[in-house]
This record gives sequence, structure tokens and C-alpha cells, in this order.
Amino acid sequence: MMKKTAPKSKAEWWTAHYTAYGLIYQILFSLGALALVLFGIVWYLADRQASKRPEVAAVVIDYSEDPSAQLEPWRDRQALNYILRAALQAQGGQVFLERLNTLKKIGTLEQTDSDDVLEMHFSFRRPNLLRYRLTSEHGGGIRIGFNGRTAWIQEERSGFFAEPRVLSGADEATLALTSEIALPVDVFFGQPQHMDYMGEEEVEGIPCYVLRFRGPLRPEQLFYVDKENYLVRKRVRSGRFRGDSPTVVSVIFSDFREIENIFHPHLEEVYFDGELRSRAQIEQFIFNPGIIESYFEIPVH
Repeated sequence: MMKKTAPKSKAEWWTAHYTAYGLIYQILFSLGALALVLFGIVWYLADRQASKRPEVAAVVIDYSEDPSAQLEPWRDRQALNYILRAALQAQGGQVFLERLNTLKKIGTLEQTDSDDVLEMHFSFRRPNLLRYRLTSEHGGGIRIGFNGRTAWIQEERSGFFAEPRVLSGADEATLALTSEIALPVDVFFGQPQHMDYMGEEEVEGIPCYVLRFRGPLRPEQLFYVDKENYLVRKRVRSGRFRGDSPTVVSVIFSDFREIENIFHPHLEEVYFDGELRSRAQIEQFIFNPGIIESYFEIPVH
């Protein structure tokens, strides 16, 4: 016959209960704590992942547009870095751009001060060498080049080229300015320490992030990056070649078409101080055609 014991107080009951089942409680408590830790890790990773999405760029706008908001420079820089990485990827990626040593563009060129539609062959080689061959539909044409130091021009008439001449003054400065705008974006976006976020602006009705490059080795330049697909819609550069006042040269890119999974602009419009000067319609891109450096030197007549 089982011996009866006096009823225990509540405190004694909890002590005995915990002694018997304490190990189980410790395991459950540990599992609960582990679940909280795992939840915290998952939440943290999800938050980090969300910060990598395009929406994180809006953080820049929030802090820039609201002067009363508490500034968080690291969030500002994080958003800018994301825009730069996404823009590089949209242009083909860092590896593609770094390997893009030479480029040819073939198409037509219209100038606002002429009714001629010129056949255009444009060649570019890093770091800043360029050459045009423009042929008129009425016959004749010109070759223009910049070897990084000197700009030159050579006229063509009846199938014969005249002696080339060195350009100076405004003509030389214009070509030097053009060479800077022709540089691939990785030259600038690959140096995020020299890039700044300047706000938002529309380019032909398309909302864009405005980014500014200010580095020690290259002149200042503005880039307008499409907020939706991170394509560069516009580039702006200014320089003095018309008297004392700087001239603002803008290039607007449009008519993007896919070539080997990368979208390239097939229409380039050049503006001087907001006035349209030329329109280039690109029909063919040739990447890394292997153009030698001497091709950009002044031709030996």
C-alpha cells in the first residue's frame, strides 16, 4: 500500500518538477533561443539582400530631398555603389568593358548646318584615340583624327586625299572634348571614390540618376543613368574652346538595341550649349577589331 505524503507547497512542487524535467526545459529553451538566433540571421540576410535591390538607390533620394532627415553617409555611399555596379553590368559588365580596347561604329551622320547625310566610319582605341572618316553622298569627304596629343584633318576630293593639316584652337579642343565623351564608362565608374550622386533629372522623359565624376587625372563629367535599366542615357562635359566661356557638350543616347545580350545605343545626338549640332545613326558595331595605334597618327602624304 502506497504511503501518502503531505501536500507540497507551490514552491516545493515547482522545485521537484524542475528537478525531474529540468533537462527537457533546458533543451526546449536552447532550441527556442537557437530559433531566435536563426530568425535574426535570416532577417539580417534578407535585409542585406533587399539593400542590394534597385530600391536601395531610393535611399539617396530620401536623404538628398529631405534636409531635415538624419544623414547616414554609409547608406548614401552604399546606394551610389549599387548604381555604379548596376550601370557597369548594364553596359556589359566590368570584364567586357575592360577588354574593350578598340571599337568601330559604322553608320550615318547628319549635321544641323548642312543638308548632307554623311557615311560615317568611327574608330576608337584606348585611352582616348579616335578617328572619323566621313563620306558625302555627293562625293568627296574628310578624315579627322586625334592621337591623344594632336588633332588633324585630311580632305578627300575625286578619290584623292589632300595633304593633312594639323587642327588648332577651337577645332582641336572640340575633338579632344569628344574623345573624353567616347571613353568607356568603366574608366569612370571603376573609380567610385571619385563619383558623387547629384540628384535626379529626366532625359527625354526618362527618369535618370545624375552621377558626377571628379578625379585627379580626368576632366569632370556627368552621367545620366536610367533608373529602370541602368543604361547611360546622357553624358555631359564642358570645356573652353570658344573664347573665355566654357561650352557644355552633351551627348544623348537612344535607340538601344540588343547585341549579344548587351543593349547598345544606335542613335547619338550631340548638343553644344543645348543646341543640337549633329545626329549619328549607328548601323553596325565592331568590338575589338584590332586597330593599331599608328592608325590614329597624322597620315603620311
